[in-house]
Amino acid sequence: MKLAILFAVLCGLVLSMPKASKRGIDECGAKDIKRYIFLATGNDKMDIVCEMCLDLVLIAETYAECEEEQVAEILEKKCDKDFSSAATDKLCRSMVKQIAHEVITDTEQDPTKTCYKVIHKQCTYSAI
Repeated sequence: MKLAILFAVLCGLVLSMPKASKRGIDECGAKDIKRYIFLATGNDKMDIVCEMCLDLVLIAETYAECEEEQVAEILEKKCDKDFSSAATDKLCRSMVKQIAHEVITDTEQDPTKTCYKVIHKQCTYSAI
């Protein structure tokens, strides 16, 4: 009986211990992830470049408290994951450093304005 109680106490201690972080990004960013649902409205201004830029800006904003290099690394991983063709991968990577810089140095909270600074094109979307 004493052995069972001792075993239960040890299991409780092990389970209550803090777990090691697997994030690997110095515990910065993505603590509060914004949830957006987008609806493309057939707007002629929407294209792959705008969609890509808006996505990258929203991801970068969740890591805005990180260092610029870390944000760029996270965005590069997004490019690796989502864009397999050479053209879209190159396009994605061409925006990464500038988006990371804009999100870290500028306090602009509107992704459409940040994209305008990066790609010099007015990108819009409608949230539902």
